[in-house]
Amino acid sequence: MSTQRIHEEIRQRCARLQRPPDWIVCDRAVMSERRWAQQEFPMSTVQIMDSRSEQSILEGIAVVTNLLDPLVGEPKLMFASYLWDRTPRRGIVTCMGQYRYRVEANGLLGRMPWKDNAHDHGCDDVRMWSVKRHGDSFRLLVSHRRHAA
Repeated sequence: MSTQRIHEEIRQRCARLQRPPDWIVCDRAVMSERRWAQQEFPMSTVQIMDSRSEQSILEGIAVVTNLLDPLVGEPKLMFASYLWDRTPRRGIVTCMGQYRYRVEANGLLGRMPWKDNAHDHGCDDVRMWSVKRHGDSFRLLVSHRRHAA
C-alpha cells in the first residue's frame, strides 16, 4: 500500500469518527511522516521515538508486556471487545495474534520479531505508543523482569 493511500485511509477513518487522532507516534527514521501528521492533524499530539533506546524493539516489547501483564496490579493496556469482532488483515487484534519471532539457523526462536510487512506494523504501532506514553514508568521493571522456569 502506498504512503498516499495510507494517508487517505487515515483521513477517511478520522472523518468517520468525526475527530482527529489524540496521539500520533512516528518512527524517527521517517521525518516526512512526522511533518505530514503535524500538518494534517495540528490539534493532535505528534511525537517521534527520540532515541535508539526508545526505538529499541526488545525494550518496547518488554514495555508492552508489562502493560498487558504487569508484575503487580491490573493490566494497563487492554483492547476493546469490539475489536475482537473485526477481521481485517491489519486489525490490531489480528496483528497481535499473528506476532511471531524469527527462527534462527539453529532452528530455535530468536529474540527479534519476524517482520512480515503486514501484522508487524500494528504491533510496532502499539509498541511505539506504549514506549512514548508509558515507557519511563516501566524502564526499571523492564530491565529486571524474569519469569520462573
